[in-house]
Amino acid sequence: MKKIISFISFILVLTMLILTTSCNKAEKVNEAKETLLQTEEANKISLQTEETVKLKKRQDGHSLYVMNDYGVLSPKSLINENAKVKIESYATRFAYDHADLEKDANAPNTYTFEIGTQKYEMDFLKTVRIEGTVYNHYMAEKTDLRINSETGEIGCFWTSADNFNSSNDDITEEEAKIIADKTFKDLYGLDAFNEYKLKHRSLDQESYHLEYKKYVHGIESEDRVIISVYLKGEISGVNAYQKGKLTGIEQIISKDDIDNTLVALSESVVEGWEISDIKEIVCDNEGYCYIRTFIRGIVDGETKSVRVYVSIQ
Repeated sequence: MKKIISFISFILVLTMLILTTSCNKAEKVNEAKETLLQTEEANKISLQTEETVKLKKRQDGHSLYVMNDYGVLSPKSLINENAKVKIESYATRFAYDHADLEKDANAPNTYTFEIGTQKYEMDFLKTVRIEGTVYNHYMAEKTDLRINSETGEIGCFWTSADNFNSSNDDITEEEAKIIADKTFKDLYGLDAFNEYKLKHRSLDQESYHLEYKKYVHGIESEDRVIISVYLKGEISGVNAYQKGKLTGIEQIISKDDIDNTLVALSESVVEGWEISDIKEIVCDNEGYCYIRTFIRGIVDGETKSVRVYVSIQ
C-alpha cells in the first residue's frame, strides 16, 4: 500500500514539475514575443524620428556656414576678429536627401492623374524618399509624377510640351497667373493658397513659371510651390517638394531672433564685403533654422558672391 501511495506521490510531483516547466517555457516565449514587439515598435519609432525633422533654433551662439563656390576663399577671411558668428564646416548639413525605398504596399500599379484639362494614365516606377518625405513615383510618355505617400498630394509633376496639340494663341503672363492660381487651389486648397504669396514670374521658350513662397516675419522662405504653365495654357509642371517644410516656424523663431541674427552677421563681415538684400529662411537636415543670403566682395579685381548660412538664435 505504501509503495502505491509513494508511486502516486511521485506521479503528482512529476506532473507538477512538467506543468511548472511548461508554464515557465510559455512565460519565456511570451516574454520573447513581447520583447520582439517592443523592439519592432522601437524600430518604427526610430524610423519615424529619422524621417520627421522638427524645427528648432540653435542655443549655442550664431554659426556661419559658407558655401564656397569658388574654392579660392578661406571662410575665415570673410569675418573680422570681433565677429559675433563662428565659422563651422559646411559638410553635409544642407545636402540634398534622396534614396530609393522598398515599394509602398499601398501604391497602386497604375495611377490616373488629372490636372487642368489633361488626363494621364501612369505606371508605378518606384518609391523614393526626398528631403525626408516618401513619394510614389509614376511615369508615362514624357511625363513624370511623384505623389506624397502619406497625404496623396503632388510633390512633383512634369510633362513635355510634345504631349500638347493645342493650336491656341500664346497666353499672356496674367492669363498664366490666373491658371496657376486656380491650379494651386485645386491641388492644395484655398487655405494653403492664402498662406503663400506670388514672388517670382519667369518665362522660357515654352512655359511661364510662377513661384509662390511662404514668408516668415516678413522674410521669404524656402517653403514654396512652383507651377509652370505652357504657352498654350496647359500645366507643364508643379514642384512642391518644399511645400510645408517650415510649417509652424513662427512659433519657433521670432522677428527679434531674425533681426538679432542679421545684426550679428552685419557686424561680423569684414570691411569691403556687403550683405545682399536677398535673404531667405531655411532649415538644415536636422531642423535648425538659418538665414541664407550672399555676401559680395572683390577678389583679384573681380566681384564675387559667396552664399552663406547663419544660424538663427
